[in-house]
Amino acid sequence: MKKKVVTGLSVILVLVTALSFAACSDKKDGRKSDSFVRIEMNPSVEMIVDSNDKVVSVYGANTDGKVLLYGETAVLEGQSVENVVNRITDLAVKMGYVSEENNVINYTVSSPDGEKAEESLKSVIDAKIKATARDLGLTVETDSEGAYSLLSRFNAFKEGHPDNEAIQSLTVSKFRLALSASETGEVTLEAAVNLDDSQLVAIIKKASETIKEYAIEAYTSAVALAGMAFDSASDMILDSVYTTYYTANTFQHLSTWYYGYVYQMYASAAHGLQALDAAWTLKNKISAAPLSEDCVKKVMATLGLEESDLKKIKDAEGNVTLDSIYAYADKTFKNSDFKGSIDEAKASLDKAISEAENEYNEVKNKIYEEYAPQIEALYNQLSAVAKTAKTMIDVASSFVPQSVKEAVNELLSAAEELWTTLNKESLAQSDFVELKDKYLAKAQETLEKIKADLTEEELAKIERIRAEAAEKIKKYREVYNRAVEKASAEAKAFIEKIRAERLNSQNA
Repeated sequence: MKKKVVTGLSVILVLVTALSFAACSDKKDGRKSDSFVRIEMNPSVEMIVDSNDKVVSVYGANTDGKVLLYGETAVLEGQSVENVVNRITDLAVKMGYVSEENNVINYTVSSPDGEKAEESLKSVIDAKIKATARDLGLTVETDSEGAYSLLSRFNAFKEGHPDNEAIQSLTVSKFRLALSASETGEVTLEAAVNLDDSQLVAIIKKASETIKEYAIEAYTSAVALAGMAFDSASDMILDSVYTTYYTANTFQHLSTWYYGYVYQMYASAAHGLQALDAAWTLKNKISAAPLSEDCVKKVMATLGLEESDLKKIKDAEGNVTLDSIYAYADKTFKNSDFKGSIDEAKASLDKAISEAENEYNEVKNKIYEEYAPQIEALYNQLSAVAKTAKTMIDVASSFVPQSVKEAVNELLSAAEELWTTLNKESLAQSDFVELKDKYLAKAQETLEKIKADLTEEELAKIERIRAEAAEKIKKYREVYNRAVEKASAEAKAFIEKIRAERLNSQNA
C-alpha cells in the first residue's frame, strides 16, 4: 500500500513539474523568437534578445556606441535584458551621453511574434531605463516611436516608392529592422523590407557574430583595402595555375591550350570584383562617410551654426557625416528648446539632412578614388592575360583554328568591358555584382571544359602546382595580417582614449 502511495505521489510531482514548466515556457506575451532592439541616445546600440529575455548579442551601432560598450560586450551577452539595459543606461549617464540637456532616449523593438510581444519587451526596457537614470539622480523621457532622423528617413523612403504597396504599409519599427539588416551588406534596403521579421533578425544576428567592438570607420576601411589587396594577389596566383600548365604543355593540347587563359581571365576578374564588392560594401555607406567641406558649410548655414559650433555636428572620429548630422538633429529635436516654432526647426533640420544626402554621388566618387589603384591593377592584370594569349595566336596564326581566335578576342573584349564598367560616371555596386556573376559563370563553364580535356594524371599534376602556389600566398597573408593588426591596435587605442576622456570629464 505504501509503495502505491509513494508511486502515486511521484506521478503527481512529475505532472505538477511538467505543468509548471509548460506554464513557464508558454509566455503570456507569446514570445517564442529572437527580437531586435535598437536604443538611440547617440550612442546607438543594437541587441538581439531571445524569448527568455536573455541578450544573445549587443554591440555599438555607431562610433559612440562602440565607445560606450568597449570592453563590455563579453560580459553583457548572456545576461537578462534588464541587466543589459541597466548597464547601457548607467554608462551613458556616467559618460555624459545622457544628461539634463540630453534626457530623451529613443528605442524601437521588433519581434517576429507580433505587437503583443513587442509591447511586453518595450515595457521591460522602458521601466529599466527610467529606473536606472533615476537612481543616478536624472529624470529621463523615453520614446519608442522612433528618433527624428529615423522618422525622416522613413518618410523619405516611402515618398521615394509611392507605388510600392509593401513599402507604403511599413511600420517605423519594421523600417528600422530592415535598415539595420541592410547595413550588414547582406541585403539591400529595398529587398529587406519584403522579408519577414524573423529573416531580418536572423541576418542581423548572424552579422553580429563577426562584429568587432573596436570596428570604427577607420578600422573597416583599412581592413577592406588590405583584404582587397590580399584577395586579388592570392586569387591571381591560384587562377593562373591552369594557364601555367597549358603553356608548358601546348603541343599536347594544340586545340585547347587557350583554356587556361580563358579560365584565368574570368576567374581573376570575378575574384577581383568580389574583393572590390566586399570593400565597397564596407565603405559605401553614405551615413558613415565624411562629407565635403562645402557640404558641411551648407549644413551649418542651414542649421544657423557658427564656426565655433562645428564640434556639435562632428562624430567621435572628428568627421562630419550623415550619421553625425542625424545625431545632432535627434538631440536638438527631442530636447525641444527652440527659439522659433517646432515646424521651422523641423524644416531646417530636414533641409540640412537633405543637403547631406544629396552629396551621395560625391561620396561615391571619393570611394572610387580610394580604390582606383586597385581597380587599375585589376584591369592591367586581366588585360595582360588576354594580350599574352593574343600574342601566342599572332605568332602561329596560320595554325590556329578560327574558334580559338574568337575565344581570345572575346577575352580582349571582356577586359575592355571591365575597364569601361569600372570607369562609368555613375558607377554603382550593382555593376560589380552583375559583372562578377557573369565572369564566375564563364570561369565555371571553362573549368568544366578543362576537367573534360585533361587526364586524371594531368589534373593530379595541376593539384601539385596549386600546392606550390599556395606557399607563395603565405607572404601576402603575412602582409594582410600585419595591416589588420595595425588597424586593430589603432582602433582600440582611439576608442580607449575617447572612453577615458569621457569618463574623466564626468568625474572631474
